[in-house]
Amino acid sequence: NQPNKGEPADTAPSLFISIFTNVILGTLEQRHSALFFLFFLCVTAMATATKAEGPFTGEPRMVFLGTGSSSSTPNPMCIASSLHQPKVPASSPSGQEQDTQGTQGSAWHCGWAIGEQSNVAACTACTDALKNPNSRNYRGNPSMLLQLPSLADSSKPVNILFDIGKTFSESVKRFFPKLGIEGVDAVVLTHDHADAVLGLDDLRSVQASAPSPTVKPASMPSICTSTRIYCSDQTHRVLKRVFGYIVPDEPLAEASSGELSREPSAEVDTNTQPEKKSKPHQPSRFVSKVDVLISAHLDETGSTQLPPPFSIEGLEIQPVPLLHGGTYICLGFTFTINRSFIVYLSDVKLIPEITMAHIQRQPIDVLVLDCLFPDRKHSSHMCLQESIETVKLLQPKRAILVGMNHEIVYEELAASLAEQKVPAEPGFDGLEIVF
Repeated sequence: NQPNKGEPADTAPSLFISIFTNVILGTLEQRHSALFFLFFLCVTAMATATKAEGPFTGEPRMVFLGTGSSSSTPNPMCIASSLHQPKVPASSPSGQEQDTQGTQGSAWHCGWAIGEQSNVAACTACTDALKNPNSRNYRGNPSMLLQLPSLADSSKPVNILFDIGKTFSESVKRFFPKLGIEGVDAVVLTHDHADAVLGLDDLRSVQASAPSPTVKPASMPSICTSTRIYCSDQTHRVLKRVFGYIVPDEPLAEASSGELSREPSAEVDTNTQPEKKSKPHQPSRFVSKVDVLISAHLDETGSTQLPPPFSIEGLEIQPVPLLHGGTYICLGFTFTINRSFIVYLSDVKLIPEITMAHIQRQPIDVLVLDCLFPDRKHSSHMCLQESIETVKLLQPKRAILVGMNHEIVYEELAASLAEQKVPAEPGFDGLEIVF
């Protein structure tokens, strides 16, 4: 039960069939044409059967909703910076734009040529992503959706979302209709940075709702059931400050114990729910509805102890501490699906000894690993060379690189990794792995 290679549902089968059709057309004239034709049909059938195309079919799967950095790709800087670049007169000796601001050609500059406004060389990844929304260079904030068969009805999925960043709303529009995803049952957070939590306000768009019985117009929706958020005590503290109108002051429970410290949020009309007394001037409004379960007490354990595991719909998830710049602790996660051991390290600079010991205790089937820059280092993220070294150390059967910024071009990195015989591949938004 090894994970299968994920390919876009709209490109891989057609390409596969096209190649084999050409082969078959040539071989049909041969003596053993019937045998070749049967082989073609069998291989095509297997390729279709092992792919997760469209809605959930009952097999567990991981869907990468975002594989980019916090700035995403196309990077807004690429679009905006070109507007501030001086235009070179046609009589310029070089025939090219002069870099009077001293930014062109630097590692941090990337301009996007828009009409006649700029001559600055376009960033390859951003240009491709702008021209083609289905490009593998089009990347949202790091996020993954895990779909498991429900314990109550195995034909229906339980949707577990890992991180809900700034591009969550866009991910919903891009992938939920195509994959038949109707909602999110649980959100597991790695840390409190913007690219991991700022989509929390848009969670309401995928929560079950019904018309409000008390507010006019009657079609105004009201959230029916709260969504459980699994996060560390440090992340909860930040969420209370940033999303005071959504996140309860007290957690519902310890994620590992399942024992409730208070009653779950009642099914209240969020349109008429009064605001907290500390904010009497705030009007009531339609907002996401959540309950918080603490997945790790980082204030107490830091990066020297493993937090206890917790379960969602029968899946045991082990939080692991990671260093995400200096002493700042981010969470990674490990879990096992159909005997495949998955290690999810989306935001990491250094792996503490306690975490390294845990993830090396058994062979890794799928490693999801941070990889920000292609050719230099960063203070809080692994970059390409560090990611390659980590992959070689851990020796997973398959490694998916995520968190890539706009300087990384999917096709170039994929070719480079293959040439170096590194068992890793750049991820892309919409990548599916079926177990």
